[in-house]
Amino acid sequence: MAPPAPPEAARAERTVEEFLCLGPWTLGAPLSVGSCGVVFEATRVGDGGPPVALHVPFARLQSDATFREAYLQDAAASMSFQLPGLCPTLDGGSNGVVWRVMPLIEGWSLGALITRARGRGQGLSFAFALSVCEEVGDTLAGLAEARSAHGRLSPSRVLITPDGGVVLCGWTTPNLGPRPSALLNNPTAMAELAPERLDGLNASAATDVYHLALLLVTVLSRGNPLQRVSAERVQRAILSEELALPESLSGPLCAIVERSLRRDHGERPTLNELRAALRAAASDLPPFGPAERLTELQSLTQGLSAPSSPAARAAAESEAVALLELLRGPAGQVPVTLLSAGPKPGAAGAVTAVNAVNAVAPAPEVTPPPVVRPSFVIAAALIILLSMGVGALMSHQLQRAPETPAAQVVAPPPAEPPAEPPVEVAAPAEPP
Repeated sequence: MAPPAPPEAARAERTVEEFLCLGPWTLGAPLSVGSCGVVFEATRVGDGGPPVALHVPFARLQSDATFREAYLQDAAASMSFQLPGLCPTLDGGSNGVVWRVMPLIEGWSLGALITRARGRGQGLSFAFALSVCEEVGDTLAGLAEARSAHGRLSPSRVLITPDGGVVLCGWTTPNLGPRPSALLNNPTAMAELAPERLDGLNASAATDVYHLALLLVTVLSRGNPLQRVSAERVQRAILSEELALPESLSGPLCAIVERSLRRDHGERPTLNELRAALRAAASDLPPFGPAERLTELQSLTQGLSAPSSPAARAAAESEAVALLELLRGPAGQVPVTLLSAGPKPGAAGAVTAVNAVNAVAPAPEVTPPPVVRPSFVIAAALIILLSMGVGALMSHQLQRAPETPAAQVVAPPPAEPPAEPPVEVAAPAEPP
């Protein structure tokens, strides 16, 4: 019988994500890498069910307790949303890091289709662009009725399914992703931000209007017209340059798209006005639905079934290493908690699922600034008085002297050190 392979050789044949488990989920191949985290294919340990898509925020975000709490709150809220065309959230959880579980939807990202079309020197038709944006607009309207916003709409978050359907993904954390300063090395992600997001404002319905109009322009232009070689140039283009609209846009639709892309979000039309303009433009064309989409994409999608690019896989594996290091520390000792296993919100005497998670994995408390207690002040005063040779007057001085704040205690002269080391008054520590 052949001798067993050395342990080092056996480990080298496995990828890093095979070692990574989050709660009951074992991570598999990475599906995509976004500006906020990585989406992995995952399977439940001991469960023969279908694989799911598991979103894991970046390790650098996981170290922020405020981010983790807000992420779980968003995940818990999104579990109640069941909108047509919106990828739902099945569950969320924490075991020192937080994650969110979604169904694994087969399909092609609109961003990948645009890139493939541009590489082949062809474009997607005007009818295709209108039909996709119409369906995305309907989903955004459903979110708006629930007083929510997507806030991060982009071609990479729109999936075209094998039956020609349109699914919108990646919406639950619109205001938790990295700020523009964190995207200086990612001009592609920065080019997808609305102007108000560059100013640090939260996403709103007006943000979705901007992104929907930009989505239409991106499909028709075979790429984001705001894309530049550096994030600084992208920011300048968003805030100061005039955007050239594609020639295929004309009439009332062109006018409302121009208004939707204005930098001042208060000057943009409503989402319903933009949707009405899209429907009016589509009414002048032959019907274009899922079957027509598949016909147009038949040649474009051949060989486009790989789950991720080599670059995305390398980035995801690097992130998995960072998550492993995080779980090897104190975070890895936190018990697993699932949102779906917590008490139902509103139950008598029960806490919400998010609070149940926080009870297991509380945010680290901020250490308060050190306080100089009166006993330390008296001790310091005694030492000073003794070093000056006025011990006999100590009782009298303590009775008549007012309370001395910590900042006013004077250290003894260097030439006459006190009998005991002086008590140092520490400066208030800055909050982490």
